[in-house]
Amino acid sequence: MNYSYSKDKITSTGYVESSNATGVYNLDGNNRVTNGTITKANNEFEKSVFTYDSSGYLTKMVVSDDNGYTDTYKFEISNGNITSIIYENNYAASKNWTVNISYSTIENKAEIYFWDLGFLPNDIFYNYPALQLQGYLGKATKNLPSMATTTGGFTGVISKVLTNDGGAVTPFTISAKDGDNDAEILNYVVSYK
Repeated sequence: MNYSYSKDKITSTGYVESSNATGVYNLDGNNRVTNGTITKANNEFEKSVFTYDSSGYLTKMVVSDDNGYTDTYKFEISNGNITSIIYENNYAASKNWTVNISYSTIENKAEIYFWDLGFLPNDIFYNYPALQLQGYLGKATKNLPSMATTTGGFTGVISKVLTNDGGAVTPFTISAKDGDNDAEILNYVVSYK
């Protein structure tokens, strides 16, 4: 995706689900995305609405499309960390799930948004380009996550997280296993400009 920025909105162009698409995301006075619309080349669309708590954390995301399908993500916050994500939809209740997230004691000084780390089930965030707008979705978690488990059997574990004296995250490893025991190991190298 390519992004352009103005005072009150972000515009994206690129591919979404193998289709050319344009997204427009509106910002509030705190520079957070409040809502957005993605329009695909075939005129299909997807609308997103984001809700934040008084401390600035994302607490809810509702995504609806032109077919009347709605996906709702509720983020429960405790001590500055998202401790669970509850997913519900209006079209396949058997596919609803909850993710429970544990955290290390390492402070998230680099303000890394955990959904970009790839240790949560893929369908949670990769389907929604708006969630790639890090820094525009409220505060990042206070600490770095260490584990995520879902009611669907997915488990993601972050291990070997290291930081330097300034709190910058250095290389780390994520190992993930789904309910079918398919395993994946992701090695991350972190660099700063």
